[in-house]
Amino acid sequence: MKLLNLSFNNLEGPVPTGGIFQNIGDVFIQGNKLLCASIPMLQLPLCTTVTSKKRRTSGILKIVGFTALTLVLLSCSAAVLLKKRKKVKQESHPFCKELMKFSYADLVQATNGFSLANLVGSGKSGSVYKGRFQHEEHTFAIKVFKLDQVGIPKSFLAECEALKNTRHRNLLKVITACSTFDPSGQEFKAVILEYMPNGSLESWLYPKPNMYGLIRQLKFGSRITIAMDIALLWTIYTTILNPLWSIVI
Repeated sequence: MKLLNLSFNNLEGPVPTGGIFQNIGDVFIQGNKLLCASIPMLQLPLCTTVTSKKRRTSGILKIVGFTALTLVLLSCSAAVLLKKRKKVKQESHPFCKELMKFSYADLVQATNGFSLANLVGSGKSGSVYKGRFQHEEHTFAIKVFKLDQVGIPKSFLAECEALKNTRHRNLLKVITACSTFDPSGQEFKAVILEYMPNGSLESWLYPKPNMYGLIRQLKFGSRITIAMDIALLWTIYTTILNPLWSIVI
């Protein structure tokens, strides 16, 4: 190379000293105000280590500042997304809200004194009544545990824990629980759940004639769907409910 013209290119930094730059008359670098030279040449200011360090420090500070700003923006975005996700989750699961509180007297009033007319069904662990509380428009199912049976008090705790941690479209939602004493001083425990108005599974699988002698027939497709859902619920039972029962026993 015999001639090098780098004029007016807004170049910056130290000018090399080797190659063609050894011949000052063959290089033209006018108009590059930020250039410097390590030796007196080309009428350029001498490069100093202080200037170089300042530029290096300035570059590092710019990178650190940009990185910090990026992290702050990402953190804010993550916080907003988590807040929205939590809000959506709470709206999709109304039972995540603050639990309702009912006393023993409220349960007695809602079920007309636990009358047979309000009895939905009864089993080994307890009896289920339907009831409507004052100032509540919906009917609820109230499962009263038979605490005189062996292991039932522990069953109450296990059932509350399992229902609290289990989410499935075929499981009734837990409204709240009641653990207190009745007027005679006997321990009383109950779970308040959503009420299922269409009867029990048994009444659909083995229907009885109504007052008009008619029987509600369940279609074959519906029976298959029920069988599949029961299989899924059995899986939930064996993985969640059964281990919890073993722990409390």
